[in-house]
Amino acid sequence: MHYLLKVESFSQLSELLSETTDKRCESMAFEAGGYKWKLVLYPVGDKARNGDGHVSLYLMIVETRTLPRGWTVHANFQFFVYDHVQDRFCTFEGSNAKVRCFHALKTELGFPRLLSLRDFKDPSKGYLVGDACVFGVQVLVQDYIENQECLSTSDPEDKPFSWNIQHFSEQNEEMIESESFMAGGLEWVVQLYPKGNPKTNFAGNLSMYLMLKDSTAKSILTCVKM
Repeated sequence: MHYLLKVESFSQLSELLSETTDKRCESMAFEAGGYKWKLVLYPVGDKARNGDGHVSLYLMIVETRTLPRGWTVHANFQFFVYDHVQDRFCTFEGSNAKVRCFHALKTELGFPRLLSLRDFKDPSKGYLVGDACVFGVQVLVQDYIENQECLSTSDPEDKPFSWNIQHFSEQNEEMIESESFMAGGLEWVVQLYPKGNPKTNFAGNLSMYLMLKDSTAKSILTCVKM
């Protein structure tokens, strides 16, 4: 599946996006391999991903709410930029590499430095002519896994646990513990070290742990440095 995004006024688009927070342009949604996608363009570079001074281009999977829990989509994709001088589409090294995996925590993949703005705006290169340019993408979805099972200890009926600590600044204990709560059929508590856990490298920082209430079971902890 090929999709093209034509920009009729690159300079005007860059100027308009400079006044926005994310400074990006998203294409209309298109379908490839049974999924919905968008092209995401940063005309003057995605600074958050070290793309300043470059054209940044990404492929984003959208409308994922209808996908099953734990979904993954494997796809090979290539980006193109139209060369008006040679009358052909040019791909760039690395943009047609290995198959990539999209999932709930990584819905957007691509290249923060697809092409330097210096080369892109060079008339001899043919990418930007009359302030117009064309970007494209080819998407090939790979169905590696036809059947899969997701195992989870979470219970749909589990509710978020909140802990209201009264007079926090007056707490003198090294560690304070919440009341127990149920999640995934197990009993848990939250342990909080207001001045940090002296047994770790986080002394002097607020430390928080999630612990199984049953002392015979292996505890699971997450330390938060704040």
